Amino acid sequence: MENYTGKYTWVDAPQGNVDKEQCYALDSCDGGLGESGGGCYKWAITADSPRIPWIVCPSIAGMYVDNYGGQHIINCKNWLMGENSDSIFTYTYVGNSSKIIIAENGADNPYFPEKFSQFNWTYSDNALWYCQQVYDADTAEEAVSHETADTSAPSQGGCGIPDNDFPWSKLISQGS
Repeated sequence: MENYTGKYTWVDAPQGNVDKEQCYALDSCDGGLGESGGGCYKWAITADSPRIPWIVCPSIAGMYVDNYGGQHIINCKNWLMGENSDSIFTYTYVGNSSKIIIAENGADNPYFPEKFSQFNWTYSDNALWYCQQVYDADTAEEAVSHETADTSAPSQGGCGIPDNDFPWSKLISQGS
């Protein structure tokens, strides 16, 4: 088991059929719904270990190419963009029912490093569309405070603050 250093004392947890009541940090368990078959992704060493907020996996996780040729890998921790994953966005919140992701822009991202983004997604005309509605917020709270993109006609517009006048990007699955 790998010990993590820094302000959190956490180790990798056993995967598979793990009873989430056995985890010290209940917010770190997925109760059997994760891509690995369930269980805890990080297990607190003691009951009083500081908690790391649990981030659920986006329901749209997978590998995609957008309608502009850009590559996207959406996994349970990050949204990676670019041929070499040049832009990395690490989730601070995933809301599958509201179809929203709040993420911190990577320190080495070419645009707006260490800022926060709001991603929205929708389905229209049997296609998956996404909008990076906010890309330069100073905090996660600021990113989530902005209104979500207009989902009524994603191929026509509705994306981007302040006027929602940019079209959304279509995500075309490349298998997972």
